Amino acid sequence: MNLFCFSYAGGSAQSYFGLKQALSGPKAILLELPGRGMRFREPLLTSMEAVLDEYERQMQPQLERAEPFAFFGHSMGALVAHLLTLRFAARGLPGPSHLFLSGKSGPGCAPATTPKHLLTQSEFRAYLEILGGCPRVVLADEELMQHFCRVVRADFEVLETCDERADARHVIPLTAFAGDEDAITPDLVRGWHKVAAAGWDVHVLRGGHFFLQSHWPGIARIIERALATPRLTAAQPTA
Repeated sequence: MNLFCFSYAGGSAQSYFGLKQALSGPKAILLELPGRGMRFREPLLTSMEAVLDEYERQMQPQLERAEPFAFFGHSMGALVAHLLTLRFAARGLPGPSHLFLSGKSGPGCAPATTPKHLLTQSEFRAYLEILGGCPRVVLADEELMQHFCRVVRADFEVLETCDERADARHVIPLTAFAGDEDAITPDLVRGWHKVAAAGWDVHVLRGGHFFLQSHWPGIARIIERALATPRLTAAQPTA
């Protein structure tokens, strides 16, 4: 079983290295968008369609093998997983057997706010410091920080200018993860039940927006158990 992993805003493939190490059954496939990691010199993407196209291109070699797969995404990555699943379904293509969605409010559930990608540079940097998740080495290096801000701003433009497809329904199980101290509250994450037509559950873990970094072994066990169970039996949250 392949587990395709989609990064959060500002993240890279290495953001999920802890998950890759913790999984003992499924194989984590760590995907990389332009502008980060080994692709840091490539132009950033600023639309969801371009992001979905790029991820689909990277996944093609594995998809052609017709092996079973699932999707995992945190924050922006969760929305990518949701929309890419809908894209596959619309094309009549085989889709994931399970969606694992972390740190993201259900489609259409987030309260309206000022678009973050339109903030001034000083406002944007202040917001990122409040959000957390920025490596100390980046905070301490002005050149790295400027590049990181460009990456995150582009990702926020992707998030804030796309249709989240709140009208859609998934016919595969969904498992959601939330941080008990995250601004994206567990109640907002529970909004995924509105698009879950084949069962879902939610796990609330200790921490803020990047709670997953402290819980990789536990998250890996949840993923393994879910993939060993063909279908959730009840469309009700567990927490």
